[in-house]
Amino acid sequence: MILLAGLTRGQACAQAVHAAGESAPFRLPKGTVAVALEADDQAHLLELDARLSAGGISHALITECDGQVMAIGIEPTRDRAKIRKVTSHLRLIK
Repeated sequence: MILLAGLTRGQACAQAVHAAGESAPFRLPKGTVAVALEADDQAHLLELDARLSAGGISHALITECDGQVMAIGIEPTRDRAKIRKVTSHLRLIK
């Protein structure tokens, strides 16, 4: 992916999400919103992973080859309320 120089950290994260989604072999539903949120640390990401799984929310835990947990991607959905139950306390990356 290629990002425009000069974006804020939050803009870069959101645009990276959009670029990844829009370049996928399937099309995202109209009205899909990209939001970049911040977890405190790896333990927090693992806790969120467990809560998303328990809530039946389709997602991917992104782990580097050395085992370091780096991110979570949540499958686009129109049921934002379900996701907010798990993510509403997270800080928006700006």
